[in-house]
Amino acid sequence: MFHICTTRNNGIAYLIWSFILRNCGPFASWLDGFYFGPSRGMNDYDFLAESYTGSNIKPDKRYSILPTVLKLVGDCGGKEIVDIGCGGGFFTVPLAELGAGMVYGVDNSPGQLKIAEKVSPHPRVQYVLVDVFTSRIIPVDIVVAPFVPNYARTIPILRHFLQQIYNGLKVGGKVALVVDLPNGKNLKRFGAVKKLLGPMEDKTEIQIELWSGDEKVCSLRSIYFTKETIERLLREIGFADVMWHEPIISEEGMRLMGEDFWEGYTSDPELGYVTANK
Repeated sequence: MFHICTTRNNGIAYLIWSFILRNCGPFASWLDGFYFGPSRGMNDYDFLAESYTGSNIKPDKRYSILPTVLKLVGDCGGKEIVDIGCGGGFFTVPLAELGAGMVYGVDNSPGQLKIAEKVSPHPRVQYVLVDVFTSRIIPVDIVVAPFVPNYARTIPILRHFLQQIYNGLKVGGKVALVVDLPNGKNLKRFGAVKKLLGPMEDKTEIQIELWSGDEKVCSLRSIYFTKETIERLLREIGFADVMWHEPIISEEGMRLMGEDFWEGYTSDPELGYVTANK
């Protein structure tokens, strides 16, 4: 029995331990990594590294998600920033270009970081292999975490992830999160089709297809959490000034794609943008 319960990639063992540790975020987070490795049983970004990089040209990502995140972060001058789930450095380098003193792009995928170091170098960017669900964040002024909250499998794990961010922020620091909030719309022309594989409630799996025009970039899986749950956890942990924001469209995106293309997007992009202060 002991052997079964300590074997990696063993479904029975995972179910046993996940039940025992279901309310303990730190141990449950470690458990996911132990049994499933860096992918945590969802997306193998080492395998997806090359294809996922293709998502950087999606209209929503280039002309709305990126400029919205940069707007929410605000003044970066001389500040230290952690970009959680940095991937190929899509958000990391623009943050450095806004004048940050240092931006740490952290990811748990060596494949993603290899690409980042190759295609997104910058003198004020350092890429680091870190699993933020189990490892501490160095003290910084700002943390950005686009879509990473949706990789928490349970509410205790999500709470632990947000606690990790809180612990890593300096007093007065800020976090900016982007979360998936699918509700049945077809936003393929903007770059993503998301489907809830169950009821619209916490812990329901999300099936995601990323598109660039008519070319499918890749498929992903993540976990749904309501805005109410995310906000409640942030406040319980100690964050202040928790605010949800509507996205923006960059001037370049509006000029290149046209107003008709973006009609209805900013009012309901199936994404949530939330900031909070320590």
